[in-house]
Amino acid sequence: MHSLYMWSLPFQVQRFCQEVQVPEARCFYGFQILIENVHSEMYSLLIETYIKDPLRRVFLFNAIDTMPCIRKKADWAMRWTSDQKASFGERVVAFAAVEGIFFSGSFAAIFWLKKRGLLPGLTFSNELISRDEGLHCDFACLMFQYLVHKPKEERVQEILVNAVRIEQVFNAENPFDFMENISLEGKTNFFEKRVSEYQRFAVMSHTQDNVFTLDADF
Repeated sequence: MHSLYMWSLPFQVQRFCQEVQVPEARCFYGFQILIENVHSEMYSLLIETYIKDPLRRVFLFNAIDTMPCIRKKADWAMRWTSDQKASFGERVVAFAAVEGIFFSGSFAAIFWLKKRGLLPGLTFSNELISRDEGLHCDFACLMFQYLVHKPKEERVQEILVNAVRIEQVFNAENPFDFMENISLEGKTNFFEKRVSEYQRFAVMSHTQDNVFTLDADF
């Protein structure tokens, strides 16, 4: 996931910003770039915190080169990013697939840990990140609805099927029942733990901390 954030998503969002003239959409894409950078920094800190072996860290930080499954995702995403012949609508569909399909499979393992009450720092941060990715996917779908010249339905299905094939390993139903919780609004007891549902940007910060830094805890 960290590799996808670093390689494919920023380029695609920047290209959308250059093409889209609607001020509200450009504003959203600007915030999305900021949020994706926060996600990348968060995953980097998690790797540095949990992985003590320097060689293993290098392996994970370079997953786009060391892990074939990640490479397939990145190649597919970058192909749509750099394709000059693909229409805007086709690339919006592909971008929604990256945000809504590719990341869901990766989130599954982390939600498995959450269900068992393990690694609360990792699972809490991932809960916030998965919520953001769901918002980005929803916005891509919203943009598609407003398009005048949409790609044909057959073309949309082709894009989504190709994305699913990259994720698909076994031809079986979802074995992780907890994955259904990704799309549900969470409810947390304020007196038991820190909540993610009502978190606001910088709400935990003090006024004296309003400075730019890459060392802040998320």
